[in-house]
Amino acid sequence: ASVNTVAITGLSRRARVHGCTFLYLPNQQQDYDHSSIYINTPSYADGAAWITDNVFIAPGPTAGARTAIETHGGHQVVSGNEGWGVQKFMNISGVTTAPSVGTHIFANSCSGCRFGINLWSWPYSSNKGPVGLANVNIHDNTLRVNGAAWKQMCNTAYANGILLNAESALRVENLAIHHNQIIFATPEETGCPGAVGDTIASGIEYRRVNLGPAVVDQNVSICDNTITGSTANGIRVSVLGNGFDISRNTIVNPGSGSLAAGGQMPNGSANGIM
Repeated sequence: ASVNTVAITGLSRRARVHGCTFLYLPNQQQDYDHSSIYINTPSYADGAAWITDNVFIAPGPTAGARTAIETHGGHQVVSGNEGWGVQKFMNISGVTTAPSVGTHIFANSCSGCRFGINLWSWPYSSNKGPVGLANVNIHDNTLRVNGAAWKQMCNTAYANGILLNAESALRVENLAIHHNQIIFATPEETGCPGAVGDTIASGIEYRRVNLGPAVVDQNVSICDNTITGSTANGIRVSVLGNGFDISRNTIVNPGSGSLAAGGQMPNGSANGIM
């Protein structure tokens, strides 16, 4: 029940967390900001950290099963990990970035999570901007999300497959979200048909609350993804940006929580792409 189980920080270089299994404790008394693997390292061109082939198993929605993987830095490889029943599968954040490095997140899978891959582009530690996340590639992941399972603990039932934290205040550059599968648990499975406030429960929710003219994202592509049964939109984008490509995505049955589908969410958020 520690805040972080594996924490690699400071000037660490070429660290690897591989082939570990994390089992979350049931029946804890309170929730807390936990990350099972927490990486906060600089952007070395020859590699900051590899997080590969780990397994995370939580006994259903439970206190403390907050986040499986959290990274801060500009050169991480996160691959082959599997998560069951963890609230947040991944938080991916920027601390320092350089054009010669990149973060690669691929071939991971989760089931029963509320959030699949959560992107943060905030001022943090040594990085005050103007760029937060840069050179990030997210591809070939399978994310099965179930927000309703977390309703009692979180007081809300919405879920996202891939999202940009809406309060992010720094620019994103060179982000590719390709060939991912995002699958929402159906209202028949969850018994939760959709609430009025579920308008942000998109498969890919790439949105900022504040659209400041100084924060213009550059070169973002959302391509070849398959999104099934999203509570709200399949893909929603609401940022200022140059060089955006949203192409060849397959979106099946968006708006499953809408009034038209028997839920309570407004029909205006039941779009394939918004």
